[in-house]
Amino acid sequence: MDIHSIESNVKFPDMLFYDMKKPGEMALYLAHCDLYPFRSVIENNKIALDVIAEGYYQMATEAREQDDFVTESWAMTSGSLHTSRVWMYTQYSLLLTMVSILEEAVNTLCRVHMNMYLIHI
Repeated sequence: MDIHSIESNVKFPDMLFYDMKKPGEMALYLAHCDLYPFRSVIENNKIALDVIAEGYYQMATEAREQDDFVTESWAMTSGSLHTSRVWMYTQYSLLLTMVSILEEAVNTLCRVHMNMYLIHI
């Protein structure tokens, strides 16, 4: 059975597919709980960035049709900066967030392993 969030295609992992008695599987399940929804964050950022870029393009086009050089110049400059810098910074931020999620997954694996095996010795 797939479980989805409301009005979204975010899938949450089903515990039935993981052996929660094994630390590796438990950590993998917890990592999937973080990583699966992160896909929506990436997709939503792309949608937002595309809408902003399209907005600058439309502003520049409308300003050009009205012979408004100042607004056209501003929209083109803003759109260029958005495309060349903001997009890149957003991708860097998403990458850093994903690395942080993976780092936490490894830390969780270590904690689960320690709690299940080392403490019971």
